[in-house]
Amino acid sequence: MDVSVSQLLLWIVILALAVAIVALARQIGVLHERLPPVGALLNQEGPMIGQMAPRLRLVTTNQREIELGNARAESRPLLLLFVSVSCPVCKRILPWSAQFSRAENVDLVLLAELHSPEAETQFRDLVGAGADLVGGASEAAIVFRVGKLPFAVMIDAAGLVAAKGLVNSREHLESLIISTEIGFPSLQHYLASARGA
Repeated sequence: MDVSVSQLLLWIVILALAVAIVALARQIGVLHERLPPVGALLNQEGPMIGQMAPRLRLVTTNQREIELGNARAESRPLLLLFVSVSCPVCKRILPWSAQFSRAENVDLVLLAELHSPEAETQFRDLVGAGADLVGGASEAAIVFRVGKLPFAVMIDAAGLVAAKGLVNSREHLESLIISTEIGFPSLQHYLASARGA
């Protein structure tokens, strides 16, 4: 008699736990739907969004010159991506960055400090030939007030800083594209204005 009562109580506990797990899974789903997407972390230093990009002349490792600070000859936006070979997050972003730029129809320029030909080879192994690489990026990093890596700056066809921020995932890079398209400094600004309306 004691064994059957204990088994019955055990089954009741198991069923109660199953109901609790289903309820928790449902609540997690509801929370996931309520959380807004998180865009690139906006940096308040350096050139502000909507201002003309600073006048800079970038020279890529294959001797191509890129002029900032005026309207671009190309009609596509320019994505400046500040990276480093020693940065683990950068190593995660670099392999798909060129493919991302082609899919989003933006020109990609990687900016890094390359102190040796081996560092350039390491970059090319990670990225492939799909992006321009500027090997002496310290001046640009100072002008754009890059504090942490990877950092991205989107410059539109008119030469204006359209979006910028600290990026560590594909979603963060996509948020810069979306910010550029909708005309808000960041995805967070857009969500705040949508909540206020």
